[in-house]
Amino acid sequence: MHYYIAIDPGSKGAIASLDPDGRSAKVKNLSDPPRMEDFAGFYASNCVAVVEEIPMGGWGPIPQSTVAKLHQGYGRILGLLEARGIRTVRVKPQAWQASVGAGSKKYHGKGWKKHLAQIARERFPGVEFTVEQADAILLLDHARRNNL
Repeated sequence: MHYYIAIDPGSKGAIASLDPDGRSAKVKNLSDPPRMEDFAGFYASNCVAVVEEIPMGGWGPIPQSTVAKLHQGYGRILGLLEARGIRTVRVKPQAWQASVGAGSKKYHGKGWKKHLAQIARERFPGVEFTVEQADAILLLDHARRNNL
């Protein structure tokens, strides 16, 4: 058995972890920019990291400086995990959202993040987290359900 860590590298990124027995989950915010300390306690011998991929395009009116910062953080996270020797699985947002039964962002509109947080609370009722941390919790659920 191994620990899962799930990482949402977004602008308000978070890291969630699930112990090998699947009973104890934790979540915390990532540093900005991500640092080695964010991954303290996770080792190559007992850990799989699941990281949400950052899309290469389709950003619409979001400033390029914001997109660049997201990609820098994403690359930094991948590098830190590699430096620790932690096996890393990259997951497209659409894949984990389908896996957890989130439906369509288009359908939920501005309530999308609250919708995701509600699903996360149902899956992990004893875990305290913010709406911004819900993606990391659901990535964790995706990893567990798919035995990544």
